[in-house]
Amino acid sequence: MNASVDISVPDGVVREPVQTRAKATFERILQAGLEVLMADGLPGMNTNRIAEVAGVNIATVYAYFTNKESILAFLARRFEDERASWVEEYAAQLGVSGGPTWEQWFSKSIDGMIRFRLVEPGSLAVRRALTAMPELRDLDTWSTQRATEAKVAGLRRIAPKLTQAKARAISHTYTLTVTAVIDEAFAKTPYDRAAIRELKRMIIAYLGSYLPPSETQK
Repeated sequence: MNASVDISVPDGVVREPVQTRAKATFERILQAGLEVLMADGLPGMNTNRIAEVAGVNIATVYAYFTNKESILAFLARRFEDERASWVEEYAAQLGVSGGPTWEQWFSKSIDGMIRFRLVEPGSLAVRRALTAMPELRDLDTWSTQRATEAKVAGLRRIAPKLTQAKARAISHTYTLTVTAVIDEAFAKTPYDRAAIRELKRMIIAYLGSYLPPSETQK
């Protein structure tokens, strides 16, 4: 994995405002971008339409963003940061005495990813755009790296004999698999619940080849 990925300010973002009024305008443009994306999809998204929905002139849009891709990049960074932050916070419970079993933890982790997408429907549209646009691939890589690293310590608490490298490889495989299956499950409306059930079974079987069964599972 490439640990050097840096998406602190996505390419194409001219500047992030510091003044209160400018921040409000910036957020209106982002919200308009999200609304247009959700209503018209990626092909129907353009800066003129975003300016119209935001109630600003096109010059104002270009004062902050160079194109629609940079608006998408900022939205994707925000959603992916929120998603990765949740994983990092939740990962602190993995393998901790008195906490959930690892089987319960991973099952609930998948439930949490499902909940996030249901509570933040805009994230679905952004996620689809993210996976459809090669120029936004670094954002997906960055989010995957954070989610991968978050679970490494917990895996080693459960199975101390795992090396750092092996725990990272297991976490990376888990993260990629879960993300891909959830992406596919949410390609349908309503989302494919059967696929999620099978995902959980597959993940527990895979992890069970490396992690000892929890006391409640024996």
